[in-house]
Amino acid sequence: MTRSRERGHALIEVLAALILFALAGAVVASAATTNLRSLRAAEVRGRLVALAARELSRLQVLAEPGTRTQPLADDAISGTITGETIVNEEATLATHTATVATVPPGPRVRLVTRTRLPW
Repeated sequence: MTRSRERGHALIEVLAALILFALAGAVVASAATTNLRSLRAAEVRGRLVALAARELSRLQVLAEPGTRTQPLADDAISGTITGETIVNEEATLATHTATVATVPPGPRVRLVTRTRLPW
């Protein structure tokens, strides 16, 4: 009788260890999934900042007033780039704004700079 009782206790200990091991595996898998989502979000934001910076430099070179919207030229991200240049009344300062918006509504990046006009 004591031998079967010892086997029963050992079986319960093994079962408890398996349950704890499965719970630990679930926690690790959940953390890994969260980490991958964060990494993907950081990658997307990095691309959006690079696209906005490129549009901002283009606006600074052209320095012509107006607004221009175009689709993103990135295969992995869909959305629009909007570039806007506003020149003050004295024509001495230009404010350039580059906005990158993704579809479906997701991260949005907006960069603004000012340039003193040479004329």
